[in-house]
Amino acid sequence: MINIVPIPTDDAGVATINTPDFPACELDSNICVSIQNFGTDTLFSCDVSYAVNNGPFTTYNWTGMIPPQSDDTMCTQIGVFPFSIGDDLVVVANNPNGTAGAYIANDSIEVLNMDVSMYGTYGIPSDYPTISAAINALNTYGVCDDVVFKLATGTYTEQLLLGPVLGMDSNATVTWTSSTGSLTDVTVQFVNNIDSNYVVSLDEASWFRFKNITFKAMGSGLGRVFEIKNESHNNILDSLRVVGLNTFSTSDNLSLIYSDLSSDHENWFMNSSFEKGSYGINIQGAYNSFESGIRIINNDFIDNYYNSISAWKMSGIEIIGNTIHSISTYTAGIGIYCYYCDDGFDISYNHIYTEGNDAWPHTGIYTRLCEGSSLGVGYLTNNILTLGPADGSSTNTFWGLYQLYTDICYVSNNTVTLQSGGLNSMAYRPAYGEYFFTNNNLFTNFGSGYAAYYQFGIPLDVTNNAYFSNGTNKLYFNGQLYSTLLSFQNGSNLDTNSFYVNPNFSDTVAGKPCNDTLDNAGVSLPFVMDDFTHATRQESPDIGAREFIGLGSFSFSNDTICDASYEVISPELNTVWSVGRVTSHGESSG
Repeated sequence: MINIVPIPTDDAGVATINTPDFPACELDSNICVSIQNFGTDTLFSCDVSYAVNNGPFTTYNWTGMIPPQSDDTMCTQIGVFPFSIGDDLVVVANNPNGTAGAYIANDSIEVLNMDVSMYGTYGIPSDYPTISAAINALNTYGVCDDVVFKLATGTYTEQLLLGPVLGMDSNATVTWTSSTGSLTDVTVQFVNNIDSNYVVSLDEASWFRFKNITFKAMGSGLGRVFEIKNESHNNILDSLRVVGLNTFSTSDNLSLIYSDLSSDHENWFMNSSFEKGSYGINIQGAYNSFESGIRIINNDFIDNYYNSISAWKMSGIEIIGNTIHSISTYTAGIGIYCYYCDDGFDISYNHIYTEGNDAWPHTGIYTRLCEGSSLGVGYLTNNILTLGPADGSSTNTFWGLYQLYTDICYVSNNTVTLQSGGLNSMAYRPAYGEYFFTNNNLFTNFGSGYAAYYQFGIPLDVTNNAYFSNGTNKLYFNGQLYSTLLSFQNGSNLDTNSFYVNPNFSDTVAGKPCNDTLDNAGVSLPFVMDDFTHATRQESPDIGAREFIGLGSFSFSNDTICDASYEVISPELNTVWSVGRVTSHGESSG
């Protein structure tokens, strides 16, 4: 039998204890509560009593007006008490409108074993014996201000499971760092298993910072180091060494950084090295929404087997200033792969290159179904991509910069070089994209393929580029092969002010050209004001990712002549020059 009890006419209780509040850095002595009317009649009065540590009750006679089935919008101070850590507080409301009240179950509320939240700096193991103990304290007490955990020198074989922590926000973050400030002094490692494939898991966890620590996956088969999921946001990985397993697998179970199919916004990966594993960083947005605010800045990606950076369903992603190289034997690997990266993506100042005579990567940068929008156009600028074995022997297919269905973007001042490769290799391959601009780029293929392969797209402006290829067919446009730049210009109506020149690299991997034709041959672009090294661009910029002083611009002031160049010194000119660390001077006599 179910008994349905009618709602009483008069019934009061305590909705919340507003102070003392938690998390807090100190215990508030004011006792402030919000009163709730559970009855069907307007509440005009009740008695609110409190007791501390099972002591006697102190009563406050409340009067006011609370409509039926409503909370008081005001906080009512009912007393003052000098609380200490460990105290218990009980608050009870009774005698609503002068009656006994129908129920007592909803009359009271309590806070037991009061404590302050965490703030300031703590040592491990000086304050907490293990990282796990520090995490337990976070979960128990919350934070009221910034917290820093400094790990003493040593190796910690622990697994970090981090979730939501009470009080954490932009003004109350939690940082894990080495006590010495050196990432070589502290290593956190773990042997992952099928139920928990991570060294660090950020599960609905936000506002964490990791700095100056080495994180390492151990064992075999399962090698994720950081797992980010369930809308974890605003976390920063800075100045870390992240080491995975040596592998010949493309499985995402071996990703150094793995973000699952959720909206994990505003996570930053900076100034770190990501070594080994299948992927360096493998991040994915949700099926029904884009992930925003992701920044991958100034990192080194070393010996990743499959793809170094792989990003899917991103809005406004920034991939800037990274160095990527690997001794991987995988022949279809990618340096940077962006799939559905929309709304102002920025992929710039990256250096991707093949190690010696190895064959990785197959593709330097690959953008697929990426679109600019009213929120921002896409930028592919100041990248240096050098692919293919240096000995020139490979007939594998290499694609330097590949844009597939990539719209509304600027491709500017890149230096893309294939050191070798077969007939289908392409330094630059834009395919089926619309409304893109390609300016001031240096596209070189020392193999037998193409310098550029424009495949059925709608470019808005293609000019002031430089091309070179050792292949029979140098260029391609919408179904037609071209063996000369002139025939390509006539057939495509593109590249009116472009050049066909061997760049005469002094350092091919570093993308350092020495051909004077490239000096001051670009068009000024307001969004490319500096070069790959962040040197200021000239008013008439050089073609490619680097500014250099060509012989025609050499002034005998403080200029640097490109390596492998020479200058005819005019008669009777006093000259000072330097080679390496040795400075010389002399007078020419004609």
